[in-house]
Amino acid sequence: MKNVVKLFIMIYIFFFTPLVASPAFALKKRVLTPVKKTAAKTSGVSYSQAKLSRATNSVLLTLTNLASVSRVDYVLNYTANGIPQGAVGSAVLGGKSTDLRDLYFA
Repeated sequence: MKNVVKLFIMIYIFFFTPLVASPAFALKKRVLTPVKKTAAKTSGVSYSQAKLSRATNSVLLTLTNLASVSRVDYVLNYTANGIPQGAVGSAVLGGKSTDLRDLYFA
């Protein structure tokens, strides 16, 4: 009788327990790749200012403290008569530390 009980328990453990137990999921092994180290580029703080000139229908854009900058790209977004509009441009500085742009609008 003891053998029958042991046999029944073994059959239950091996055949029915995997059906009831929740499956175990293993994570994929992570392979870390070395990161290239580059020299940190430091840049100074640059400033910009935009002033509206109603007399000439223009915006005066002033860019300063740009000694280590070779090019500046800018985007100006505005709304006129409820319609969103904008202007996009760039300034190639050529070694200048300041730049002044007058953006005219019709």
